[in-house]
Amino acid sequence: IVELATASDSTSLTQVRYARFARYSSSTTLEVNVTASASARPMRLSISDQYLGAMNVRTITPPPTSTSIADRQHVFVFDRAASAAATIRFELVPESIGRHEGWIAVDGAAPVFFAHFVYP
Repeated sequence: IVELATASDSTSLTQVRYARFARYSSSTTLEVNVTASASARPMRLSISDQYLGAMNVRTITPPPTSTSIADRQHVFVFDRAASAAATIRFELVPESIGRHEGWIAVDGAAPVFFAHFVYP
């Protein structure tokens, strides 16, 4: 049984769904739902380097148009759709056991903090 948790920013424009508990070397999903005003510019989704350092990223759906690393964060750039809503799914495999904390920020907004515990 997977216990899902949800974290969101103060405006509820960015919501992160994730498994509160995960297994070492087993796939887990991190889902980011963004409801923000549409913009002509691409969406920039940043994830803390500390968190991704403990994970192996298997797939990202939809795939980002570009990625970069800057200032202790991984930045993924996605084309904006005609609608303001977007769902990004990260399929991850934990590479270490224990508590893993992280944050996600969209377009420079306040970060959404989350954590899960990885069992052996």
